[in-house]
Amino acid sequence: MYDKLAAADVRDPLVRPLAAAGAHVWRADPRGGPLLARLVGRVWARLPGRRARELAAAVRETMAAIRASAEWERARIVALEELVASLAATATPRPWLGAGERPFLLVGTGGGGTRILGEAALRLGVGLGPRVNESFDSVAWAPLVYEMILDGASARGRILEHAREVHAGWAFGDRPWGIKLPELTLVLPRFLEAFPAARVVFLARHPVTAALRRHHVTSTLEHPIGRRVLEEAYRAAGRDPSSAARDPQHIRNALSWRLQIGRVLGALESLPPAQVLRLRFEDFARNAAGTTARLAAFVERPMRGDAIARIDGSRLGEVTRADRRAAEVMDLCRPTARALGYLP
Repeated sequence: MYDKLAAADVRDPLVRPLAAAGAHVWRADPRGGPLLARLVGRVWARLPGRRARELAAAVRETMAAIRASAEWERARIVALEELVASLAATATPRPWLGAGERPFLLVGTGGGGTRILGEAALRLGVGLGPRVNESFDSVAWAPLVYEMILDGASARGRILEHAREVHAGWAFGDRPWGIKLPELTLVLPRFLEAFPAARVVFLARHPVTAALRRHHVTSTLEHPIGRRVLEEAYRAAGRDPSSAARDPQHIRNALSWRLQIGRVLGALESLPPAQVLRLRFEDFARNAAGTTARLAAFVERPMRGDAIARIDGSRLGEVTRADRRAAEVMDLCRPTARALGYLP
């Protein structure tokens, strides 16, 4: 349906981008097509003639398909509704600036609390692509990022091309866009090369609470990404990579954390302070409203009460407890933890 609309209404500055976006969302996620049909209908109802009546019938048929209850899906609905409201007001897409775009790169390790960051950013109005998963990851970027991690090749051209394909259709007015994916920690310099004016939101978590949890794909030998990361992490720590198969999971988690955070800190050294916002997972637990307000100010969006990400304080754990595993993690991560301000 959307492809037909895009072809039939090429002269309409509002219908054309909406139709193109709808076609893209439908291909990426069948649930997104009916949702966008309803939202298009809200705007199209303002237009006179037969088109409004035809779309009204289609909207009635798809109402049942858009009743979402999952938290991440509700956030996407809010973001799309705000997008359509913006389109209705401006009816004109802004020019796509290529390498001059200023995306927000939401960066943090897997298991480091980045779901909280992604949800807050999306609710504040940062477009994370046509589809996010339950962790608020920009899933459209995962294949390219994984490929970059595994092949190590330069990817500036591919990044720019993929950004246009995924995000250009949503570039309206002053609405910002960004990418949230934990594996960005491993390729951040290449994204900064592609977008020199990109702004980075870096979320850190204490190495002990990050390591004493289940594994992520970046710290398991059962995933090709994890095997690549752990080999590099062990070598960087002066350890034999073959020992990863014998080590307990908290050691693998700790060394993966150390490598990823070290790479992020190295990449951020070249950026002006105005392009970086540093947050800690613990900040969201201790002062959710204040931390979310800092994020809102950085992404240049109005603060919203429903964007406040609240974390159960028990998830922080006791990082000073007498635990052999905690001591082993800190022995591996002490310099990096100190660089993040977790140690004096």
